[in-house]
Amino acid sequence: MSPLALLLAVVVTAGIFTVSRPPDAAAVSVSATIDTSVLNGVAAQLVYDFVDGNPASNSATVSAFTAPAAILGSSSPSDGVSGSLPGPVVFTENATSLVSELVQPMTLGGALSFRLDLTTNFDGPPGSVPDSFSFFILNSTGTDFLVVSDDPTDANALFRIDIVGPPEGIERAADFSAHTREDDAVPVTLTLGSPGGPGTPVPEAGALAFIVVGGLLIAWRTRRGFGRRGDTAHTVDPEFTKRGP
Repeated sequence: MSPLALLLAVVVTAGIFTVSRPPDAAAVSVSATIDTSVLNGVAAQLVYDFVDGNPASNSATVSAFTAPAAILGSSSPSDGVSGSLPGPVVFTENATSLVSELVQPMTLGGALSFRLDLTTNFDGPPGSVPDSFSFFILNSTGTDFLVVSDDPTDANALFRIDIVGPPEGIERAADFSAHTREDDAVPVTLTLGSPGGPGTPVPEAGALAFIVVGGLLIAWRTRRGFGRRGDTAHTVDPEFTKRGP
């Protein structure tokens, strides 16, 4: 083969491999704003849950937390969570449980906002169970939901974001409508990008992953004894621990 033909063969081969290689999973940022004005002065627990549903490894970071009219208490992190609000708080997959959780006591006032950074690794065909991140508002003792939502899985998340890998990176698990038990609206806004930026809406997730991850969250709360959160907030039932190597 002539030198020119050899060079062309190398260029073409390199181009094929470059085009066919899957894109790298890049981290994404989400800006979250929750308007709790209808609950001004009410004691609550903010709950952040990072669910390890997929074999791929991911992490989540909450930072830039602001709630000018609210009062923060002392937070309770589970295994796999480090840091405290206003952040950064880092959530990683832990060896003992499917859920890494931060419980933040707080007297609500006005709007609260924070930045959520997520890695976007995913292993498996489309529709496989993803890792995910959810947010809840409970009463001060953690025995009931202070804010409920139209989450069809009955997990009552104000929002849930699924990590689905390239090209989308993340998907919002439907557009939940959140409200108090008295049916007063608690508006939730999620946009891609840092707080204060122009942002774009987070895309919505597929139905199968939506149902499966919602089921995991319900099982997590049931096995932990949801009605007894208080002093047992981070006691993990052994039946809901990780299996395998």
